[in-house]
Formats: sequence, structure tokens, C-alpha cells
Amino acid sequence: MKKSMFTLLMTGVLFVGGAVPVQADSEKYQVDEIKSIQDGIVSWEKDQMGIDGKNLLDGVVLESAGTSAGDWLAFTVSRMEQPDNQNGYLSALQEQIETLYEDDITKTVEEQHMNPTDFYREILTINACGGDALAFGTDKDKKEINLVEDGIFDCVFENQDPGVQGANGYIWALLALDSKDYEEPEDAVWNREKLVDAILEKEQEDGGFSLSTDGDSDVDITAMALTALAPYKDEEKVSTAIENGFSWLSSQQQADGAMPSMGVESVESTDWTLIAVCSNDINPLEDARFLKEENSLLDGILQFRTENGGMAHSLAENENAPDAMAGYQTLYALESYKRYQQGENPLFDLTDAQSVDNSAPQQETSKLRQMAGILIALAVLILIVVVVLIIRNNHNNKKQKEVKLKKVQDAEEQDDWN
Repeated sequence: MKKSMFTLLMTGVLFVGGAVPVQADSEKYQVDEIKSIQDGIVSWEKDQMGIDGKNLLDGVVLESAGTSAGDWLAFTVSRMEQPDNQNGYLSALQEQIETLYEDDITKTVEEQHMNPTDFYREILTINACGGDALAFGTDKDKKEINLVEDGIFDCVFENQDPGVQGANGYIWALLALDSKDYEEPEDAVWNREKLVDAILEKEQEDGGFSLSTDGDSDVDITAMALTALAPYKDEEKVSTAIENGFSWLSSQQQADGAMPSMGVESVESTDWTLIAVCSNDINPLEDARFLKEENSLLDGILQFRTENGGMAHSLAENENAPDAMAGYQTLYALESYKRYQQGENPLFDLTDAQSVDNSAPQQETSKLRQMAGILIALAVLILIVVVVLIIRNNHNNKKQKEVKLKKVQDAEEQDDWN
């Protein structure tokens, strides 16, 4: 996939059919090593954006909420279960979405040439960060914004078709719909069955998938399609399509383990193939289909790693510098592998995402208010004590003077000097 202007500015198991297992280097790519590689990418991303603090979701990333680059960084650090400024990002994203809803959303989509995948990316990002895509801000009529309803079930796009971009739209709509196992309304314009069928229609005779029905098979689109279809692999028509899709992807893998895009090896295409493999419960270090001359997809990915911890788009001389998109796509590809390795939810199954505790800031404020109240009460108490002590001291001084005066008066009465 080509880079957006924002990205350029920021740049810098075995499956059905039974593949024969191959003994791989099981000592490679353990969880700690994967985390270390991810930390290096995050550090590079922060350095490029001039972020000095511990949070990645800050500064220019907050300003880019609602864009591909910003949303995917927020999605990824959240899936890495890395504490960050998720609350701040959700607030910034909500502001952007509410702006879109200041007019009729169908009209806005048409006038701003919004793509369905923008909606679906935002649904995934909101869910990953702990928000609720079913109630995310309010529209011009103060009604709760339901991105799942508008983007999928009612489909506000041209001809009510999420596939106006091609297969991409159907793929991401299905990923968004399954991310939280949303219940389908009976009158939904689009549901899971319809989306699955629309994706299957994009499979080509060679087993790969294309953006259009009669296009050439593409590694990225094929890998994304197989990722979205993974939850349906027990269905016969889907099972066969997935098996054929992996066979085609296997035929595209190069000797160094990497995958090509339009004839050129790229880290993003290799990333997505890894995500597809892990989402379908296939071990990328043991399945013979994805080991070429003993090089795995992970070997293929890590050859794009640069000295400063970033990731290059390709190894071509003019594209081998670290790149923002290459970085965040590798981040979530590695997270997909790490989750597979640890038996956790697949990357886009967000049913395990922790909801944001919106009461936390209020609780903190409440604590501060309580503390302030205690301090004020203590100050008042101290003031009262001081006043009491002053009054008592004055009273004692007065009493002492009265005693002295009485003594003088007694002495005068007893004095016979005159």
C-alpha cells in the first residue's frame, strides 16, 4: 500500500489440507525478543515525531487523530497493552468525528470523499483504545454517534455499498464487525454472511484475492482477506478459499522469507502475510509453506530493520530508510505473532480490550478536592486554636494584672508610713 502524505511527512496448525511441519529454530523470536524489537520501533517513531515523554499518543499523534497514521499507532500500542494516553487520543478522535457529524453524515461522506475503510479503521481504533464505537460522541441533534450502524448496518456510503473501494471495504467492514462480535439487526443492509460472500467473490483462479472481481491477485489484499475470513474457516466454501489463498501466498514468498508487492519485496506485504498466518492458527516457524530455504516470514520482516530501530519500506536503494508506515505495520504484525505465540486473542479480536475507565480522572479530581477540603479544615482548625490561645493568653494577662493590682491595693491599706 502506498504511503499517505501524512506518512511521508512523518517518515522518515497447520491449516486444512495439512501442510508438512518443518523443524524450525524454536529458540528464535521468543516473546522477550519480539517485545524488544517493538520497543525499538516505538522509540524510533517517538524520535521522528519529537515526542520526549513516555507516551507515544501525544503531540503530533494527537493532532493526527482520525488519520491512518495516527489511528494505527493508537490501535497498535493499545493492542500491545502498553499504558499510554488512550483517553487523550479518544478525546481527540471524538472531536474529529463529531465535526464530521455536524451535518448529515451521508452528505458529509459524499462531499469529503470519505472511504468506508476510514469508518472501519476508526471503529477498530476506538475499540482497541477502550472506547465504545456504538456510542462515540453526539451528532448535530445530540444523538449518540453509532459508527457500526452508520458504517456497516445502514451503510451511509455510495449505493449503500462498503465495496466502493473494492475488496478492501468488505474486508475491513467484516474485521470491524467481528472485532466486538456485534449483534446484527434484522433489517441490516450489510451483515456477516453478505460481507463474507462479497470477499469470496474477489478470489481469483490462482487462489489469490484482488481489489476487483477480475483483477490480478495481490499479496496485501489476499493476506487481509484471509485474516478477515479466519473466523469462518469451518464453513466449507470459506475453508477451500482460505486453503487456496495460502497456497498462492506461499508461491509468492521469496527465498529470504519476504513477500513482494508489485514485484518488489516490502515489509508491509510480509507483515500482512504474517498476520494472516497467525490469525488462522498457523505456526509461521513450522509450516513448510512459509519456510523458504529455512527463512520464515519473521526472518523476512527483520531484514528491513534499520540500525536505529526503525523499519524500512523496502530494501531498494531509494526506499531503505526507516519509514513511519513500515514501522507501525510491523508493530502490529509482531503483536499478531506474539499473541499467537501466547495463545491470546488474534490481533483484530478486540473482545479482550479493556474499556477506558472514564471515572478515573473524576476520581483523581475528587481526591484532590477532598485533600483540599481537609487542608482548608485543618487551616481553619489551626486558626481557631490560635485565636483561642490568644484570647486565653489575653485573659491570663488580664487576670495577672488584676492579681497584681489587688496586691498593691492590699499593701497600701496596710502601709502606715503616713
